Amino acid sequence: MSSKTKLLILIIMLTGITMPVYAVIPQLVGPFQALLAMLPQLLAILAASIATVWLTSRMWLSRIFNRKVIFALSVVLGLIIIIGAGAFLLRSPSQEAIIAESKGEAKTQVAKAWITFRGNLKRTGNIDGQAGPSSCGLIWTFSDPKVRVIDFSSSPAVVENRIYVGSAEASVFSSSGNVYCIDAKNAKIIWKFPTEKQVFSSPTAAYSKVYVGEGLHYDVDCKLYCIDKDTGKLVWSHQAASHVESSPYVVDGKVFVAAGDDGIYCLDAETGKVKWQYEGIHVDGSPAVWLGGVYFGTAYGEFAVYCLDAETGEKLWKTKMDCNVWGSPSIASGKVYLGVGHSTFVEESKEPAGGVVCLNARTGEKEWFYDVKDTVLSAVSIAEDKILFGAYDGNVYAVSADSGKLKWKTKVDSPVLSSPAIVGNDVYAASKEGYIYCIDLEKGNVKWKYDTSDVVDNPNILSSPAIANGRLYIGLARKYLICLGEK
Repeated sequence: MSSKTKLLILIIMLTGITMPVYAVIPQLVGPFQALLAMLPQLLAILAASIATVWLTSRMWLSRIFNRKVIFALSVVLGLIIIIGAGAFLLRSPSQEAIIAESKGEAKTQVAKAWITFRGNLKRTGNIDGQAGPSSCGLIWTFSDPKVRVIDFSSSPAVVENRIYVGSAEASVFSSSGNVYCIDAKNAKIIWKFPTEKQVFSSPTAAYSKVYVGEGLHYDVDCKLYCIDKDTGKLVWSHQAASHVESSPYVVDGKVFVAAGDDGIYCLDAETGKVKWQYEGIHVDGSPAVWLGGVYFGTAYGEFAVYCLDAETGEKLWKTKMDCNVWGSPSIASGKVYLGVGHSTFVEESKEPAGGVVCLNARTGEKEWFYDVKDTVLSAVSIAEDKILFGAYDGNVYAVSADSGKLKWKTKVDSPVLSSPAIVGNDVYAASKEGYIYCIDLEKGNVKWKYDTSDVVDNPNILSSPAIANGRLYIGLARKYLICLGEK
């Protein structure tokens, strides 16, 4: 092994950089991003430390080693100094939260619960029924002043003028997360709950509590948390052996949640006690519960859609699929709709395939399949006689809920990896590269679009928009939660 190879290995070990692994979602933030956040300070420290080590050690080291080895040792010692300085800087952040002035009072919501991913079985991203923003002014941006590197890929839940959202954060040596409760009017933190792992799971809010999971696809020993909605204090937590990327479904005093290799759990909503567990499968998407059935898809080991008995966990039916079933089920009028495909949040498949499947909710029989020829990663949204979804091919689609016939498709700037929101005659969708679109539900024409790169470079959107109080709330993978509306 050459001296250059040995040096590269040592540098990787010291900086904590790990090779990527195959996963449903990417590592949201990590040690490398934390170092980049401090780059201006660290470059100066690195240059000074290398120069100091080189000048002071050249004389006596030259008696033992050649100049190449001396320089390599100087770089290693410099990195040790830079990491130590980085840890110190991360303990003492100096940046301020970016909170723009609120443009008037938000209206009070009527609905009291956001019981599942996207708020309801139709996955509309809206529970108050109020019209969304007809224009795209930036009302406020939020970032935690005490966290240097933060990611909001979790989708926000909005209930009674409060926003609940998960986040990922990183330091040089570790990563963790937070669950935030934020005032929807002025973006001030009401409470913040720290988690042991990064959070991709989107919170649900019911029974005066907030339920949310932690962990990414390579994580193990993760938890599902139950948090008091008003105080932010822990009520209970459930320890899983795998990860909890899934958003819980809360209904009838129970919490239904997927937990990776653990399969599906049914827990008591008040105590966290396990009522039943369906094992032997890997599930990452968020389950749906309808008329005594628990619906979900699998994408590892087998490609299938399941329905379990909500009381006992007994399998009622299973329908095999030809593609990975990533999307969370959406249900209306006795039909179950799911997105399928080979690509992931991490990597686009070299052999694109996928679309949306419609199944009979009682029997699991396939009623129709709309072939996008590319992946639909997140949940479809249902509005009247249409289902709406975005795809990896960079289009937003409207398809007949009954027949699967295309109504319209609208080209956007890049892949759509999250779910659209629907209220009234408006569809709100976000592209991976950072544009947010308002599209006419009937005709598919773009009413307006907003470029979030005005807020931060390379925003990268995995979060799904929530509509409440006449405003749109969405997370960016780089640093900010934002609010759009009429100024």
